[in-house]
Amino acid sequence: MNFDYLASLQDKPKRLVDVNEVISRTGNKRVKHYDDIKKGLMTAPVTRGPRFSRWPEYEVEAIVSARIAGAADPDIKELVATLHGLRRAPTHAQT
Repeated sequence: MNFDYLASLQDKPKRLVDVNEVISRTGNKRVKHYDDIKKGLMTAPVTRGPRFSRWPEYEVEAIVSARIAGAADPDIKELVATLHGLRRAPTHAQT
């Protein structure tokens, strides 16, 4: 599947959203949300402590957009892997 639109999503202001916001946007229940993470159908949260789990808003938007576009589970898994990889990619060129 082509994920070219990810670059435009990453250019948006960065915002972390909590689980309530994520489940509101996806329409899933909390249990399904965490099950999707285990299955590789949703990105893992960014954590900064035992009680702080948030998701980059652009990742949630990308997954919802892919679902709306009719992406199947294997495509979503590929997208999730791509999004996780982008987290580790440098955000600017080093000179």
